[in-house]
Amino acid sequence: LLDVQFSTSKNYKPVVTAAGAANVKFQGFTVDGDGQGNANVYFLGVAFYNAGGELLDCEVIGIRNNPLDGGQHGVALYGLHDDGGTYTVYCRDNDVYDFQKNGMAWNSINGSVVTLEVTGNTVTGSPGMTADNGDPAQNGIQVLGVGTTALIDGNTVSGIGYDNTN
Repeated sequence: LLDVQFSTSKNYKPVVTAAGAANVKFQGFTVDGDGQGNANVYFLGVAFYNAGGELLDCEVIGIRNNPLDGGQHGVALYGLHDDGGTYTVYCRDNDVYDFQKNGMAWNSINGSVVTLEVTGNTVTGSPGMTADNGDPAQNGIQVLGVGTTALIDGNTVSGIGYDNTN
């Protein structure tokens, strides 16, 4: 089991966390969650919690349950800014795949101001996801928050689809 790294209405369990820091740099490594989401709800790969910095040239994989199921967690790259602070996050040239719910989700609330740059990343979902199988509807890149200014450019998002025809 992973330790809870931060809590809001959920207990977040990231593999790697930047918390409460202004300029953290993660570069050139692999984060492999090894499909350990079943025992680690709310499972994240790399998290920026009230932190700014950079995620560059990394691979984030296996952030999911085993087997993949309808669990609404398993986010490869996650940002949550909820303390009213001001942050800048750069997410460049990363490879993200084999995730449960979201490739990336960036959120700002409670007056937090976030400048976000997401460029040159590859996000690959799991094709063939269906409601009949109980699979989650995946998202590639998600940005949420009144206080967020985002540049999303030059990314490749593929394999994101969901069949809910029944």
